[in-house]
Amino acid sequence: MATTARIIASLLLAAPLFAQGTRAGSLAQVTVRILKADQWAKLGGYDLATEVRLKGVVELATGGVLHLRMPFGSVRVELGQAGRNLVLRIGQSLEVVASKVMQNGNQHLLARVVVSDSKEIRLRDAQGVPMQEAAQG
Repeated sequence: MATTARIIASLLLAAPLFAQGTRAGSLAQVTVRILKADQWAKLGGYDLATEVRLKGVVELATGGVLHLRMPFGSVRVELGQAGRNLVLRIGQSLEVVASKVMQNGNQHLLARVVVSDSKEIRLRDAQGVPMQEAAQG
């Protein structure tokens, strides 16, 4: 783990050297978000860089998992703890903001926001950290 951290730190220090433009002295600005292992665990693997917006119809919703029917087929979206008590009707139109992540070699969709009938239900905050209970607004 310490070796991985040293490698990442070395790459981050070297990034400005590789980011130089063709003109002497020009540098690219790089923003990097480094998380400790416990912070990453709080995110539950959520990655803002892989967010997608899905629109479809509820096919099944139970136990914190939503099956959303879309034109190309059905997708499974994990709502997490905050979404376990959401009441969603079969046939209900939804828009879901979710992150595509790889866990144990499988792709998962982790929901952050569910929108239905102009009601926004937040399952994770803006950084992707799971909320205790869904905030309906």
